[in-house]
Amino acid sequence: MRLPQVRINPTSRVAATLHVVYMVLLPLLVLSLVRSGFTGAALVVIVLSKWRMFAVKPRYWLANVRANSVDMIVGFSVVIFMSQSEVLMTSFIWSGIYSFWLIFIKPKSTPLMISVQALIAQGFGLVAVFNNFSTWNPVYLVLFAWVICFCASKHLLMAFEEELNRPLAHLWAIFSAEMALILSHWHIAYANTIPQIALVLSVIGYVLALGYYLQKTRGLSKSFRQQLLTFSMVIIAIIIVFTEWQSETF
Repeated sequence: MRLPQVRINPTSRVAATLHVVYMVLLPLLVLSLVRSGFTGAALVVIVLSKWRMFAVKPRYWLANVRANSVDMIVGFSVVIFMSQSEVLMTSFIWSGIYSFWLIFIKPKSTPLMISVQALIAQGFGLVAVFNNFSTWNPVYLVLFAWVICFCASKHLLMAFEEELNRPLAHLWAIFSAEMALILSHWHIAYANTIPQIALVLSVIGYVLALGYYLQKTRGLSKSFRQQLLTFSMVIIAIIIVFTEWQSETF
């Protein structure tokens, strides 16, 4: 007698519940590995969680990696934040943040939420790299800044079906890499948490992303464009003026 096959409809409540459970268990598994000293294994688990990227013909692998790069940047960053935390409760908070990302932020596909995903990935990635690996050779820091900012900007631009998404993404990545090359000589971190390079690129990136989003969705007036430009210039000026540059140089 042949037993009937049980199949779960991907749109059913059972599938949705199992998906949520998986998204909660994944951060907890990552947390347990990190707290046990297996940070490398935690990174591997995040990659394995994206196994569907490679469940196609090899010629599609690179495209799938690019499409999932923002999610992996956030995952890798959270692992780094957990590994650098000496307090268990802080690691649990990062685990909860990662669950919130997986359940409520990553699945969204509206232009607004895709823009938010890009900004979060860029911020997390830059903070993780420059707050924990600032003593690396500047070449590696520049390379990581380029990769993070390219992936984040391309993710945002693809949401609007921008024809020039690749050149614009390269332009932002090159600018970010140049800023990383310049600011990597100081390695300044505010409140010993937020690296200066991450703050500067986040401010500029936020202004550019907001202006681009408004231009594509409702139109960007000249007055508001000037306000965005003034806002960014004021923030950058404050950073420059109130930073003790000489004492931080080495």
